[in-house]
Amino acid sequence: WYQRRVRVGIVVNLLVGYISDRVPRTTVLRVTVFTSIFSSIVLLVNSFILQMPTYVYYITVFIAYLGGGFGAFMGTAMAFISDVADKNSRTSRIAVADGMLQLGALFGTFVGGQLMSHSTWYSTPVLCLTINLLLGFYVLFVIKNPQRVKKPRSETLKEALSQMVDVYTGPSRHRARIYILSAAYLLHFTAFLSYAGFFVNYLLGPPFNWPADRIGITSSISSIANFLLVIMVPLMKMARIPETLIASVSCAMCCLGFGVVIVARSFALITVANIMKGGSGVALALYRSRLSKIVQPNQYGQLFMLLGSFESLATLISSVGLYQIYLLTRKWYPGFAFSILVLLEAIALILTCGTGG
Repeated sequence: WYQRRVRVGIVVNLLVGYISDRVPRTTVLRVTVFTSIFSSIVLLVNSFILQMPTYVYYITVFIAYLGGGFGAFMGTAMAFISDVADKNSRTSRIAVADGMLQLGALFGTFVGGQLMSHSTWYSTPVLCLTINLLLGFYVLFVIKNPQRVKKPRSETLKEALSQMVDVYTGPSRHRARIYILSAAYLLHFTAFLSYAGFFVNYLLGPPFNWPADRIGITSSISSIANFLLVIMVPLMKMARIPETLIASVSCAMCCLGFGVVIVARSFALITVANIMKGGSGVALALYRSRLSKIVQPNQYGQLFMLLGSFESLATLISSVGLYQIYLLTRKWYPGFAFSILVLLEAIALILTCGTGG
């Protein structure tokens, strides 16, 4: 079921990306937000009706998929930023958006935990619905559609299917760089996501046997480090540090962080490794920005939704492949799976260094 959802998500991303470049971006944002509002309402109702009929759940999932979910919202939001920001300021704006995402995840985890511990059992669904309603008001009445390129001509089904991946198949003098940066993005995201999946189980088992609250502290430190490093990208840009150097240092930090985890045994070293891994968000922001600068404006939606498909693919690789390797090898060498992450990140680093700019 999980693998099927991921595969469907990849297809939906391609479709949303194609539509996003052919209709006002605000239309896509509104659809994603209002399908999220519907899902939040169903979640809230389910909090009162503990045994909701199965068919209602499937209808909710289907409607959520029609809107593309959070991935479609983020991909369209990144395309929106690329529409309104010139190439000089785009990296900084995408980095700030990524930083706000990190801050929101950290804040949401904390608030959600507090509500579950100290408030009523339906308070979290109410909060989710309230946030979605505020977001719906913003995209409906406040945000304006950015300047767009001329609407393309009508296309046949075959042409439309081809246009969904035109970033990678269409004519471009930057084809090699697009391939290299996309491969680096996939490898980096896979390593970053897999680390998050391994980390908790790694510290819960021997030789650490850490309690959950101690793991939570070092994980929170990592999230804070990620947020602080990402929002420092505009300062790095002001200092005229090359983007390739920023992304390469970020990948190198992650690579070293994964390596430190293998040999670390103290809370201090594990925390240092987590802080180094916190540079992952910087590289992701730089990959997105650099790719957006070498594609056409009428391909922004397609590009960012394709990157969303890569993220779904990375989720599949991490959960089905790498996590299974971790489970098979943790008894005789718990750090083996982290060695694979070091290799993936090292390859991403080499690819990043070879793109120039």
